[in-house]
Amino acid sequence: MCNGLAVIAEKIDGEWKVYAQKGERSHDNLLSLLDNDLRYGNRPHIKFEVTFPCIIRDDIVQDVAEDYYPEGWVVKKYGKWCACLDSIKAVANYLTDDMIQLNVNQLQFANLRHADLSNMNLAHAELGGADLTNANLRYAHLTCADLTDADLRYADLTNANLSGADLTDADLTDADLRHANLSGADLTNADLTNADLTGVLGLKVEDG
Repeated sequence: MCNGLAVIAEKIDGEWKVYAQKGERSHDNLLSLLDNDLRYGNRPHIKFEVTFPCIIRDDIVQDVAEDYYPEGWVVKKYGKWCACLDSIKAVANYLTDDMIQLNVNQLQFANLRHADLSNMNLAHAELGGADLTNANLRYAHLTCADLTDADLRYADLTNANLSGADLTDADLTDADLRHANLSGADLTNADLTNADLTGVLGLKVEDG
Protein backbone atom coordinates (compact mmCIF):
# COMPACT_ATOMS: atom_id res chain seq x y z
CA MET A 1 0.00 0.00 0.00
CA CYS A 2 1.29 3.47 -0.87
CA ASN A 3 2.15 5.87 1.92
CA GLY A 4 1.02 8.90 -0.04
CA LEU A 5 0.78 10.84 -3.25
CA ALA A 6 2.22 14.19 -4.21
CA VAL A 7 -0.48 16.03 -6.15
CA ILE A 8 -0.46 19.31 -8.09
CA ALA A 9 -3.62 20.99 -9.40
CA GLU A 10 -4.03 24.01 -11.64
CA LYS A 11 -6.96 25.56 -13.47
CA ILE A 12 -6.61 25.98 -17.23
CA ASP A 13 -9.40 27.49 -19.34
CA GLY A 14 -11.90 26.94 -16.56
CA GLU A 15 -11.01 23.27 -16.00
CA TRP A 16 -8.91 21.78 -13.22
CA LYS A 17 -5.92 19.74 -14.35
CA VAL A 18 -4.33 17.35 -11.87
CA TYR A 19 -0.87 15.75 -11.80
CA ALA A 20 0.23 13.10 -9.31
CA GLN A 21 3.18 10.86 -8.62
CA LYS A 22 2.48 7.60 -6.84
CA GLY A 23 4.31 6.92 -3.62
CA GLU A 24 6.00 10.31 -3.48
CA ARG A 25 5.49 12.87 -0.75
CA SER A 26 7.98 15.34 -2.23
CA HIS A 27 6.28 17.89 -4.47
CA ASP A 28 9.71 18.96 -5.73
CA ASN A 29 10.14 15.55 -7.33
CA LEU A 30 6.78 15.84 -9.05
CA LEU A 31 7.31 19.43 -10.15
CA SER A 32 10.67 18.53 -11.65
CA LEU A 33 8.81 16.31 -14.11
CA LEU A 34 6.46 19.12 -15.17
CA ASP A 35 7.14 22.28 -17.16
CA ASN A 36 9.41 25.00 -15.82
CA ASP A 37 6.63 27.54 -15.20
CA LEU A 38 5.11 25.20 -12.64
CA ARG A 39 8.47 24.05 -11.35
CA TYR A 40 9.66 27.57 -10.56
CA GLY A 41 6.32 28.92 -9.35
CA ASN A 42 5.75 31.18 -12.33
CA ARG A 43 2.31 29.66 -12.83
CA PRO A 44 -0.03 29.35 -9.84
CA HIS A 45 -0.87 25.86 -8.65
CA ILE A 46 -2.19 24.17 -5.54
CA LYS A 47 -0.25 21.44 -3.81
CA PHE A 48 -2.04 18.49 -2.21
CA GLU A 49 -0.93 15.41 -0.38
CA VAL A 50 -3.10 12.31 -0.45
CA THR A 51 -2.53 9.85 2.36
CA PHE A 52 -4.39 6.59 2.61
CA PRO A 53 -7.08 5.68 3.37
CA CYS A 54 -8.08 8.49 1.05
CA ILE A 55 -7.43 11.69 2.96
CA ILE A 56 -6.76 14.77 0.83
CA ARG A 57 -4.83 17.62 2.43
CA ASP A 58 -3.96 20.88 0.72
CA ASP A 59 -0.68 22.71 1.25
CA ILE A 60 -1.65 26.35 0.84
CA VAL A 61 1.09 28.94 1.38
CA GLN A 62 -0.75 31.06 3.93
CA ASP A 63 1.25 34.32 3.86
CA VAL A 64 0.94 34.80 0.10
CA ALA A 65 -2.39 33.03 -0.51
CA GLU A 66 -4.48 36.13 -1.17
CA ASP A 67 -2.09 37.45 -3.82
CA TYR A 68 -0.64 34.27 -5.33
CA TYR A 69 -3.74 32.19 -6.01
CA PRO A 70 -6.24 33.41 -8.61
CA GLU A 71 -9.70 34.44 -7.43
CA GLY A 72 -11.83 31.49 -6.40
CA TRP A 73 -8.96 29.02 -6.06
CA VAL A 74 -8.81 29.32 -2.29
CA VAL A 75 -11.36 30.17 0.39
CA LYS A 76 -10.88 31.37 3.93
CA LYS A 77 -12.27 29.18 6.73
CA TYR A 78 -11.71 29.76 10.42
CA GLY A 79 -9.01 32.32 9.63
CA LYS A 80 -7.05 29.97 7.37
CA TRP A 81 -6.84 29.78 3.57
CA CYS A 82 -7.95 26.42 2.14
CA ALA A 83 -8.25 24.96 -1.33
CA CYS A 84 -11.67 25.49 -2.90
CA LEU A 85 -14.07 22.56 -2.99
CA ASP A 86 -13.93 22.33 -6.80
CA SER A 87 -10.18 21.73 -6.72
CA ILE A 88 -10.56 19.02 -4.06
CA LYS A 89 -13.27 17.36 -6.12
CA ALA A 90 -10.99 17.46 -9.19
CA VAL A 91 -8.26 15.68 -7.25
CA ALA A 92 -10.75 13.06 -6.04
CA ASN A 93 -12.03 12.56 -9.59
CA TYR A 94 -8.47 12.08 -10.80
CA LEU A 95 -7.82 9.39 -8.24
CA THR A 96 -10.91 7.31 -8.85
CA ASP A 97 -13.98 7.14 -11.07
CA ASP A 98 -16.18 6.32 -8.07
CA MET A 99 -15.31 9.33 -5.87
CA ILE A 100 -13.25 8.32 -2.84
CA GLN A 101 -14.26 9.22 0.68
CA LEU A 102 -12.82 12.63 1.49
CA ASN A 103 -11.71 14.00 4.82
CA VAL A 104 -14.36 16.70 5.11
CA ASN A 105 -14.28 17.35 8.83
CA GLN A 106 -13.78 21.08 8.34
CA LEU A 107 -17.05 21.87 6.54
CA GLN A 108 -19.05 22.93 9.59
CA PHE A 109 -20.76 26.27 8.88
CA ALA A 110 -19.23 26.27 5.38
CA ASN A 111 -20.79 28.36 2.61
CA LEU A 112 -21.72 25.75 0.01
CA ARG A 113 -24.56 27.60 -1.68
CA HIS A 114 -25.11 26.31 -5.24
CA ALA A 115 -22.18 23.88 -4.79
CA ASP A 116 -22.09 20.83 -7.05
CA LEU A 117 -21.63 17.91 -4.66
CA SER A 118 -23.42 15.36 -6.81
CA ASN A 119 -22.20 11.77 -6.43
CA MET A 120 -19.69 12.78 -3.75
CA ASN A 121 -18.93 10.47 -0.85
CA LEU A 122 -19.65 12.63 2.20
CA ALA A 123 -20.31 9.77 4.60
CA HIS A 124 -19.73 10.88 8.22
CA ALA A 125 -19.03 14.43 7.03
CA GLU A 126 -19.42 17.18 9.62
CA LEU A 127 -21.70 19.68 7.90
CA GLY A 128 -23.47 21.07 10.93
CA GLY A 129 -24.73 24.59 10.25
CA ALA A 130 -23.48 24.54 6.65
CA ASP A 131 -25.27 26.69 4.07
CA LEU A 132 -26.27 24.23 1.34
CA THR A 133 -29.00 26.38 -0.19
CA ASN A 134 -29.62 25.31 -3.80
CA ALA A 135 -26.75 22.80 -3.58
CA ASN A 136 -26.68 19.88 -6.01
CA LEU A 137 -26.51 16.75 -3.85
CA ARG A 138 -28.00 14.30 -6.33
CA TYR A 139 -26.82 10.76 -5.59
CA ALA A 140 -24.55 12.09 -2.82
CA HIS A 141 -23.50 9.60 -0.11
CA LEU A 142 -24.37 11.32 3.17
CA THR A 143 -24.70 8.26 5.39
CA CYS A 144 -24.29 9.18 9.07
CA ALA A 145 -23.40 12.76 8.11
CA ASP A 146 -23.88 15.54 10.67
CA LEU A 147 -26.31 18.01 9.06
CA THR A 148 -27.67 19.50 12.26
CA ASP A 149 -29.03 23.00 11.69
CA ALA A 150 -27.88 22.87 8.05
CA ASP A 151 -29.61 25.13 5.52
CA LEU A 152 -30.80 22.82 2.74
CA ARG A 153 -33.50 25.02 1.26
CA TYR A 154 -34.08 24.25 -2.44
CA ALA A 155 -31.28 21.66 -2.32
CA ASP A 156 -31.47 18.84 -4.85
CA LEU A 157 -31.17 15.63 -2.84
CA THR A 158 -32.66 13.35 -5.47
CA ASN A 159 -31.53 9.76 -4.85
CA ALA A 160 -29.18 10.92 -2.09
CA ASN A 161 -28.31 8.39 0.62
CA LEU A 162 -29.02 10.08 3.96
CA SER A 163 -29.38 6.88 5.99
CA GLY A 164 -28.36 7.47 9.59
CA ALA A 165 -27.77 11.19 8.96
CA ASP A 166 -28.46 13.70 11.73
CA LEU A 167 -30.80 16.33 10.28
CA THR A 168 -31.91 17.78 13.60
CA ASP A 169 -33.16 21.37 13.12
CA ALA A 170 -32.18 21.26 9.42
CA ASP A 171 -34.12 23.50 7.03
CA LEU A 172 -35.30 21.40 4.08
CA THR A 173 -37.90 23.86 2.83
CA ASP A 174 -38.59 23.26 -0.89
CA ALA A 175 -35.85 20.62 -1.03
CA ASP A 176 -36.08 17.88 -3.65
CA LEU A 177 -35.86 14.57 -1.79
CA ARG A 178 -37.33 12.31 -4.44
CA HIS A 179 -36.20 8.69 -3.94
CA ALA A 180 -33.76 9.72 -1.20
CA ASN A 181 -32.88 7.17 1.48
CA LEU A 182 -33.73 8.53 4.94
CA SER A 183 -33.62 5.19 6.78
CA GLY A 184 -32.56 5.82 10.37
CA ALA A 185 -32.10 9.57 9.77
CA ASP A 186 -32.89 11.90 12.68
CA LEU A 187 -35.31 14.58 11.45
CA THR A 188 -36.17 16.03 14.85
CA ASN A 189 -37.48 19.59 14.33
CA ALA A 190 -36.44 19.50 10.67
CA ASP A 191 -38.49 21.79 8.42
CA LEU A 192 -39.83 19.84 5.44
CA THR A 193 -42.24 22.52 4.24
CA ASN A 194 -42.98 22.04 0.51
CA ALA A 195 -40.23 19.41 0.23
CA ASP A 196 -40.78 16.82 -2.50
CA LEU A 197 -40.86 13.48 -0.68
CA THR A 198 -41.92 11.32 -3.62
CA GLY A 199 -40.52 7.81 -3.25
CA VAL A 200 -38.55 8.59 -0.09
CA LEU A 201 -37.30 5.49 1.73
CA GLY A 202 -37.51 5.18 5.52
CA LEU A 203 -38.98 8.62 6.25
CA LYS A 204 -39.49 9.12 9.97
CA VAL A 205 -40.16 12.57 11.40
CA GLU A 206 -39.92 12.97 15.14
CA ASP A 207 -42.42 15.16 16.91
CA GLY A 208 -41.01 18.46 17.98
